[in-house]
Amino acid sequence: MEIEVPSELKNNKNKSVLEFLSPLSCHGDIIEPIYGLLKREEEVKFFCPDPQNFKYCFWYVENSIFAFGSGMQHIGLLLPARFGVEAISSGALESKNLGMNWFLFPYNHVELTKWVALALASAKSS
Repeated sequence: MEIEVPSELKNNKNKSVLEFLSPLSCHGDIIEPIYGLLKREEEVKFFCPDPQNFKYCFWYVENSIFAFGSGMQHIGLLLPARFGVEAISSGALESKNLGMNWFLFPYNHVELTKWVALALASAKSS
C-alpha cells in the first residue's frame, strides 16, 4: 500500500518533480550512496511511498525536495543555477522534464559527495 506524499511537499516548488516521479520505480542499489551521505543530516527527511514495491524515493528539507532516486541508473539533484555548466561537464544530464536546475547524475558518480552537498546546502538556504 502506498503512503501519501506529506502535505507540506504538495506545493508549486515541488509540483514538477512529484509529477515526474509519480509513475516511477527505483532500484534499491542506486540510492545506497546518497542515502549514506544524507542519513546523518538531522534536518533531511527521506520519503518513499512504497518501498516493498520499489517505488521512487526522495529527500527533502522542510518543504523542498532536493534529491531523488528513480529507475536503475540516476540520482536527481536540484542545484543552484550557477553550477549547471559544471554539472553537465562532469557527466550530469540536465532534466528538462523537471524544470530549471534539476540534474541527473549516475548513482556511482565519482563526485557524488560534492554534488549532494551542494544540493543540500542550497535546499537549506532556500
